[in-house]
Amino acid sequence: YAYSHDKEVAIPRVISILRKMERLYAEGDNSMRPNVVTYNAVVNAHAKSSDPEVPFQAESIVNQMWENGVMPDTLTYNSLMKVWSNSNCTQTDDKNGNPEPIKRML
Repeated sequence: YAYSHDKEVAIPRVISILRKMERLYAEGDNSMRPNVVTYNAVVNAHAKSSDPEVPFQAESIVNQMWENGVMPDTLTYNSLMKVWSNSNCTQTDDKNGNPEPIKRML
């Protein structure tokens, strides 16, 4: 789904899969722990949309990675930059005035 050409389906579907993995992991299935590859696929799915809200959703996923002890890698930040460059968003800080993860990466 992350590589789907149907933008309307890709993001909700990969988010749904991620949430299911997180739930199963929380219930004790250690094989379902989302890793950097999982999160990168979710962030990359966001790069297919030009919706101005999508960069903030992708950043939320990156923040969630940090919170869950998963270190973002170069691919994570490359995908996040692709999300920003493909979006129609001109705002660079989140709704609370916090800098996006790309600024924190620098």
